[in-house]
Amino acid sequence: MAHFARVNSDNIVIDVVVVHNDEMLDENGKESEAVGIAFLDTVFPDDTDTWVQTSYNNNMRGYYAKIGDTWDAGRNQFVNPKPWPSWVSTEVDGLLGWKSPVDKTEEQYGYHWHEDTTSWVQPPKPPDYPSFVWNSTTGEWNPPVAKPDDPDNQYAWDEENQEWIKV
Repeated sequence: MAHFARVNSDNIVIDVVVVHNDEMLDENGKESEAVGIAFLDTVFPDDTDTWVQTSYNNNMRGYYAKIGDTWDAGRNQFVNPKPWPSWVSTEVDGLLGWKSPVDKTEEQYGYHWHEDTTSWVQPPKPPDYPSFVWNSTTGEWNPPVAKPDDPDNQYAWDEENQEWIKV
């Protein structure tokens, strides 16, 4: 199956559709983007938007196109929307993307961006589990006692008694 992004006059992806490979074959039996576009033009005859093939495996045009992405025809790639106003455009290995104004350190694994302070912040501790501690290796809050290594049984954390209970 082939995937095509519908790009409006502002170069914004407004839809992504799937086209069967049989509809992509040229006169020599080879898949052709142009044939796929011609097929889509017959399916959507009144459409004035542009069709651009995209790859679900990210092996063409940067990233797999998603609704809201921008099509950069000059670079022949799709660009994700800017995630936060403070972030700046960057290029890594020829792909356009976005970078926070403050780098995330390894110790901040699992943190998320807080635009008001332009910093990486630790997710809040679950309110029902005040004993939980932050695990910077996994980037999550965990009970202060390791879960029993017992694949034959299921356990639930008992906050009041600070222990794992077999359920």
